[in-house]
Amino acid sequence: MIKKILTKACIYFSIICGAYAFAMLAFHGAEGGLGALRVLLFIPFCLAFGAASVQLTDAQYDKAYRRLLHALLTVGGAILFLLLPAGLKGSQNLTGGVLILVVYVIVVAISALFKKRVSKALEEDKKYRK
Repeated sequence: MIKKILTKACIYFSIICGAYAFAMLAFHGAEGGLGALRVLLFIPFCLAFGAASVQLTDAQYDKAYRRLLHALLTVGGAILFLLLPAGLKGSQNLTGGVLILVVYVIVVAISALFKKRVSKALEEDKKYRK
């Protein structure tokens, strides 16, 4: 299980660092480099997100529990490791937390719709082949 978490964390870290580097380059140009502390804080977030992803696929627990744990680890990790260290003041933290939650809900909804369409297409394909 630890190997799966670390593998997923490495993949997520690579994707997040690449996206962050691209965004910094696009918005700030060549002088807007990656902050070392910000990149360092991606590591614990990616570990939390990797653990959430592994837990989501673990059939040992009830589906509702797995989804709740995934949401808590993902959103909690983003708030704890990405939002709070940014040094925002007062209501900006609340706004950032709500924004993270809204983005999470949108991504999960799109993912669920995609999975539903794929499973429906596979089911129709099985019926067609019979």
